[in-house]
Amino acid sequence: INNRANEMNNEFLSTIKIMPATVKEIPFIVETIIAAEKSGTDIIGTCRFFDLSETEYSEMIVELLNDNSPGYDYALSSYLVAFDGDKPVGAFGAWLEGEDGVSSIILKINAFIALIEREKVIEIKNRLQQLGGQSFSRDEGALQFEFAYVIPEYTGKGILQQIMAQQVKRYKNTGKNFNKAQVILAKENLPAIKSYQRFGFKITETIMVDEKLAELFSYRERVLMECSEEMLVKYF
Repeated sequence: INNRANEMNNEFLSTIKIMPATVKEIPFIVETIIAAEKSGTDIIGTCRFFDLSETEYSEMIVELLNDNSPGYDYALSSYLVAFDGDKPVGAFGAWLEGEDGVSSIILKINAFIALIEREKVIEIKNRLQQLGGQSFSRDEGALQFEFAYVIPEYTGKGILQQIMAQQVKRYKNTGKNFNKAQVILAKENLPAIKSYQRFGFKITETIMVDEKLAELFSYRERVLMECSEEMLVKYF
């Protein structure tokens, strides 16, 4: 029975197309980012941190995706999308950190500050100072993964693994070397942590968020997970 189930799932995956996201898929990438941030809760940490409604945040994401500045998690070019026929069913973002000499967190902060109402900026800058010592430094040149999502009726079918494999291949095919991949997760997100561990990722660092900032997010601890290029090649 298990062998037959695996055969059927492999047959299903063979019908799934994985393509770079285009402007047409922007609404689905917005859905992907929002769902990934909520991660099974009603909390969108970015909305709380930057004092945005979900609608305001969604509109901001659309603007950033259309701008498509490379090198961070709000660039349309970072995303691959899985399609069942013409229907987008999953997406996953990835980029090479610091490829143009600027870290993804700086790109994100600058992009957000440019779009946020001026009267909110002072408070947000105060929060950024608080967050400074409670965030990870992504390694320059490392392949970064962020914002994974599959629509509910397609979960458990190996779609994210397929997209992840294509992300690894497309960056290797550019000829730009990376010696490892990184992903940052809430420590409470055990299903995601276990999924990455199956692909050779290991927790290398943990950060505790102080109580004041934890009120803005859905977690108290975050973990940095890493996987060597050799392990990525083995699994993908």
